Amino acid sequence: MSTTNEKKLVMKRYGITCEVKFVYTYKNFKYDNLEQAVNYATLTQENPEKSKSK
Repeated sequence: MSTTNEKKLVMKRYGITCEVKFVYTYKNFKYDNLEQAVNYATLTQENPEKSKSK
């Protein structure tokens, strides 16, 4: 199963679907939830000493 067409056929056969998912990145951290990314960015920018110790 190497070609896109083969993958689509197998997915159709078994009723498998695929969805696009947003991944938010801040520095080296990845988040599924934008609010979590913003919360961490806010925390580290307001308290730069805390982010250095991690």
